[in-house]
Amino acid sequence: MVEGTRRRLDIEKLRGLRQRLERARSPMSLVRAVPSIGLLPHLANQIILGPQDNRTIAIENPANGNYGRGKAELLAKAAQLAYDDSRALSRVPGALKRQTGFDVVEFSPIVAKKEDTDIQAFVAAGEQMVLCVFRGTEPLNLVDWALDFDVVPAEVPLPLSRGRKVHIHEGFWRGVNAVWDKHLLPALQNALAGSTGRFLYFAGHSLGGALAMVAAARAPEDVLDRVRGVYTMGQPRVGFADFAEAYDRVLLERTFRLANGEDIVPSVPLQAMDYVHSGLEVECRVGPDVMLHLDWGRRCAVRMLHDSVYRLFPPAIEDHFPEAYVRGARAVV
Repeated sequence: MVEGTRRRLDIEKLRGLRQRLERARSPMSLVRAVPSIGLLPHLANQIILGPQDNRTIAIENPANGNYGRGKAELLAKAAQLAYDDSRALSRVPGALKRQTGFDVVEFSPIVAKKEDTDIQAFVAAGEQMVLCVFRGTEPLNLVDWALDFDVVPAEVPLPLSRGRKVHIHEGFWRGVNAVWDKHLLPALQNALAGSTGRFLYFAGHSLGGALAMVAAARAPEDVLDRVRGVYTMGQPRVGFADFAEAYDRVLLERTFRLANGEDIVPSVPLQAMDYVHSGLEVECRVGPDVMLHLDWGRRCAVRMLHDSVYRLFPPAIEDHFPEAYVRGARAVV
């Protein structure tokens, strides 16, 4: 009884925090309106997108659902590129080609900006792989932060749970719902219909990883049958034990959660609130010895800002950088 009362109080505190974040959204318009301050989102975006080095990744057989280091690096890079400006998502296919060697033959950008959600994703189809990738939390986007803190669980039926209601993070559920019917599901079905030899991979970093897992869990049978991998980077917990049980019954051996070093995000929402992880954890460790020696080419200002910002944070935050996961995926044996 006492434990239940304490949990209700915790949930009420989180509801209050979410409301304060929502009221604070309006000042963000000033950040974009004042030119000198308006540079901050652009510089933050450049840091998140990383050095953009050119590589060709050897990708394992897409039809095989086992973990693949090449697939992990490709999807970590795709998750990083999902942070690009929403008005410039058309650059993603070219960036994927230069930075991974992945050829995109069909591309669908997905952007849904509403009062309570700001979702950005893309579906990129190659000859054998279809990538469904979600953007994570933007540091200066308070709508994203409000979504993260909306931890009061929703009770929803899923195809994976055979129609039984399970408990899932309300913010993550609402985020996927914002794009599912009109944008995401049609894009997935169209990409998969293009070839019977294509297999689907979901991915995302941080909030994007949680959205990727929810999208995989929501997929109807015709889409779910083509899923060969869910790769997430620094992903928070998504649901209660009933969700994890239903999810793992179908997708456990095809879901890989990369966790880098001391990254704090995979430890939230707290287990004390009944949240648990799904899928298989893959540990990686990339720290200052790598992150402070990245090759930024001629972008000296971005390099200096990156290194300065990186040094400001403790390992719990440093280890969450998207570039750390790209390097970490590359290093996992």
